[in-house]
Amino acid sequence: MGWSTLNSNTNLELNREDVIPSRHSNPFATCWTRPGALPFLFAEGLTAELLIARLAANRWRGQIIGPHGCGKSTLLATIAPLLRAAKRRIDVVDGFEELSRWRRWSKRLTCRWWNSGLLVTAHRSVGLPTLMELSPDQELVRRLVSQLCERTATGLSAADVDASSARHGSNVRETFFELYDRHEQLARARVNRRRQRA
Repeated sequence: MGWSTLNSNTNLELNREDVIPSRHSNPFATCWTRPGALPFLFAEGLTAELLIARLAANRWRGQIIGPHGCGKSTLLATIAPLLRAAKRRIDVVDGFEELSRWRRWSKRLTCRWWNSGLLVTAHRSVGLPTLMELSPDQELVRRLVSQLCERTATGLSAADVDASSARHGSNVRETFFELYDRHEQLARARVNRRRQRA
């Protein structure tokens, strides 16, 4: 029975969230997992302030490198307030290698000309001092999932999370997409069981 077949004569008590996924019913919805929605989880001994100190020590030039979906944009969103507080012009480019060769050259030249900083993210080194190289592991994924599920419970097991993480390696974004789908499958199965009992 789809949503369109429910009417006032239907004797089922279903919430709208039971039928139509929403940000409130799925802890892996993009609004909770997009860059900046979750704080970046630093490795022990590393802080946002230490990262800014490294950037300053490198004359405000640096790169954050790592594979797709590993948290580079989330890290940028986490340190953005500290970059603004530095009271210095710093050009930030998320996805530097996506710029054409000419645009990368032009950006570097412009930053040198104006004596401004340059902080970039990339999948591999682009020749700037490396501030941080990201490579998430299963333990980090478990910590992030635990944090997301504080707000909304999920029927996912630890085995579901570990299997998804193993399939996607260091791509946390793809892991979250898969967990979103798996959460929806489990939610639909719960709704179908309730309907069958009714």
